[in-house]
Amino acid sequence: MQMALSSALRYILVCILGRALLAPGFSLQSFLSHQTLNIPDANRVTTDANINSGVGVVRPVAAAPPVAIVPNVPAVGAAAAGPAAAPGPLGGGSGPLASEAAATPRVWKIDAKFEMTSTEQIFITEYDSSIAGLALTLADRLKWATDTPMSRFAFWFADPQAPPGSDNVLYCESKSTEDKTNSLTARFAGNKNTSYVCEKKTHTMNSTVPASLLQQFSKKRVLTFEVGVFPPSMVFGDERPSIQVAEEVVRSATSGDEPERKLLKTGLWTYKPGLGVKFHGLFPATVAAMPGSSFATARETSLPLGPNPGGQGADALAMPPSGGENPNEKERDAYVANVDEAVHEAKEINDNVRSSLQELKDSLARASAVHSAWMNTKVYQLPEEYAAA
Repeated sequence: MQMALSSALRYILVCILGRALLAPGFSLQSFLSHQTLNIPDANRVTTDANINSGVGVVRPVAAAPPVAIVPNVPAVGAAAAGPAAAPGPLGGGSGPLASEAAATPRVWKIDAKFEMTSTEQIFITEYDSSIAGLALTLADRLKWATDTPMSRFAFWFADPQAPPGSDNVLYCESKSTEDKTNSLTARFAGNKNTSYVCEKKTHTMNSTVPASLLQQFSKKRVLTFEVGVFPPSMVFGDERPSIQVAEEVVRSATSGDEPERKLLKTGLWTYKPGLGVKFHGLFPATVAAMPGSSFATARETSLPLGPNPGGQGADALAMPPSGGENPNEKERDAYVANVDEAVHEAKEINDNVRSSLQELKDSLARASAVHSAWMNTKVYQLPEEYAAA
């Protein structure tokens, strides 16, 4: 009985205090059960802390929407990649948020170009048989030369059916580009799961160079074409900007083929091939240049050793014009009349060259022997500044 009376008195006391202290809009049931989620925002007029501190009835202020935090992107990467630098489905990369990318759609276009010229017969033969096949071959070799997906390369070739000097070209690109498929397919496109398709277009190649380099026919046939590089897919490490890929190709094409020796601090040597070894292994007799720049001159692979009477070199001698008097006929008659003297002079030159080469060979042998003896008798010692470390 006493327990029931005490509970009743407590309930009456709580009701009196609730009517006296609680403000309108704050129910006793919600105060006891703490289930305030069912009260509309418009009816939540105050809090206990406001009443106790004497502030009074204060309506809660609507919370501000959360601010999206965009990670800092380096200026170089942001300028090079632009809106295309959004993270791919499986790769990293800094870029705009998903909402930002939706507001500014990515523009798919070629970001960089470079030009290549080649006298390699393999490329010229494939150009005559299938230009699309040549585009696939070149893209596959550029992939291995630059470690860049082959779907990022597009090509402009001279149209063999167009008149000389025309701007009609054949534009070839992969069927697995990112705009046609998706970034993952474009990233792993290879010569076994993709192909190239060509279409006729109007395009001026190397327009800033006065001489036309579309095709030249001289002693050797020259094939010149232009290469475009699409943006990176940002999937599995494919993040390099297009301009870096183009500059790497040009730098490799103009680098030396000889191995480079470098002395380390430990006293050991490194003997690694130059950049041109890999490039010229994939693209023999081929050079590259940025648009508007001239191609590098070919390296000298032979030295003139004197006249070659009665013989011909790699290129046939020019035939005299048919009909009429040959302007060089008198010189030819004089040469034939004194052919014995020319042969004697050629023999002396050849003997001198042979003697010079033999002397060079002997000198190299003596130098090699001295170097070997020196290296085997006196052990190499590190310099003092390196030995102290």
